[in-house]
Amino acid sequence: MVKRVLEEISGIRVVPIKYGYFDAFRFWCPLGTRSGPIDDLRREMQNTRATHPNARMSVIAHSFGTYAIARILLENPDIVFHHAVFCGSIVPKSYRWDYVRERLQTGVLNDYGTRDIWPVLAKCLSWGYGDTGRHGFGRGATVIDRGHDYSHSDFFNEQFVRNYWEPWFAADKFVPSRWEEKAPPTPWCLSILSLLPLQWVLCVLIGLAIAFWPLGVWERLLRPARSDAITFEQMADDHASEDFVAHIDEYRAAHLDRQVEWDAIIGERVPGGYYVFPVRSDLREFRVLAKYDSIDDAGALREGTKVKLRAVVDDINPASVRLKHLQILQRPLGN
Repeated sequence: MVKRVLEEISGIRVVPIKYGYFDAFRFWCPLGTRSGPIDDLRREMQNTRATHPNARMSVIAHSFGTYAIARILLENPDIVFHHAVFCGSIVPKSYRWDYVRERLQTGVLNDYGTRDIWPVLAKCLSWGYGDTGRHGFGRGATVIDRGHDYSHSDFFNEQFVRNYWEPWFAADKFVPSRWEEKAPPTPWCLSILSLLPLQWVLCVLIGLAIAFWPLGVWERLLRPARSDAITFEQMADDHASEDFVAHIDEYRAAHLDRQVEWDAIIGERVPGGYYVFPVRSDLREFRVLAKYDSIDDAGALREGTKVKLRAVVDDINPASVRLKHLQILQRPLGN
């Protein structure tokens, strides 16, 4: 649509440039993950310049494209723009326009949206970005800010392009926005959010997740509470048979760290929200003392209910068998 409208202007040819799929991790991480798309844009612009050496080159950039164009201007002194239009900008307010001003023949026109939350999130959740797509640059010497009652991608509608961008490219005519005079103040929560270094909090959380994952901490914390899930606390038998003691090494080799299943019957409830599960194995009878994840569900099982248990054998010795990740797989409806 933008191409169709702007090419109605005599002498203008629009060349859309795309940098392909750009995932959230590369957008968030500042360490070398952003250079690929930026290099793609730079090469395309340099190829366009080589193909049309006498043409004046202009650019319309949105979201990450604004960040990419700002980087390209700083790093490539051969790039010159006649018109540069930003919308949904994530370029920081601290950007050094004085370094590139001479290569921006008509400056930069920054259309920002007062309902656009994404630049604010980009600023507080990562590094190198800014919230200028929400609040503008406030740098009148090089950048002309123009506010609209828009969210992040609302600029790409035909009426807006005809009202605001077409006059700019056709006759260098700036059309002011009436919305700037009546726009409400920024909500206090967004103002605070833009000041918080949430990217460092996110880094700490990721670091903790990586550090504790081998210990199984997150697996236990993130396991959803289910009415049919139980957590093993202790597993003890009334007496260990001589046969079991004699074959303990064999039993350990066959079952340690392996998932096992048994059919069992819900036994009596004992103080503390525990239930006793009488279980028969191939070498002995034993009982499981287990407790619910959620105390609210403690009364959901009834004594005498037949269930199927699944668990991973954690330790085996003559006095007890310890389990982990104990679950109830099946139980009759209504229990």
